[in-house]
Amino acid sequence: MRASSAFILVALAATAAAQDAGSEYTFPPGFDLSKVDADTKASWCTAQRNTCPLICNGAASPNTCNSETLQFDCTCINGTVPDVSPYQNTIPFFVCQENFVQCIENHPDDADGQKQCKEEKEKNCGTIKLSPTSADEAATSTATDDEDDDEPTETPSRSGAQSTASTTSNADAEGSDDAAPLTQSTNMGLLTSLVVAALGLLM
Repeated sequence: MRASSAFILVALAATAAAQDAGSEYTFPPGFDLSKVDADTKASWCTAQRNTCPLICNGAASPNTCNSETLQFDCTCINGTVPDVSPYQNTIPFFVCQENFVQCIENHPDDADGQKQCKEEKEKNCGTIKLSPTSADEAATSTATDDEDDDEPTETPSRSGAQSTASTTSNADAEGSDDAAPLTQSTNMGLLTSLVVAALGLLM
């Protein structure tokens, strides 16, 4: 029983040691941290802490970064430790970019050496860019589209119908007024013709 307990404790200790070793960030060969000023390192750490929760698709804890050594810890709340190197705005990304600059400086007149620097950059520097604003905009756009789909179809306004009806009534009234004088003129013509015919018979 004691042997089994001891074995479990040893296994747990080994696992913890492996996790600690895995979280230790190792700089690429040739990288000189002393060439990076304090403000730049601080900004790198800020970006690292902001990007870690995005990589975790939520929250991260612990989420730390040492602006002096650039050692960081990005652990998702579910306990997983993601590989942040494929992503932009992380410590590995910034170090990779800076390492490329230093590599070029170390090969001032060496075309082959500079070519190798570029190849290492393209192979190792992260390319995935995560942005919280883009996700928010997509969600907002989707919500707006849904609201537009739910809006009822526009119906003709009541004021427009009233205006049309009023115009029609006025036109009918004007037509009636024009017809009345015409009828009266026709009747007067017939009466005159009758009187003239009667006078002709008398004569």
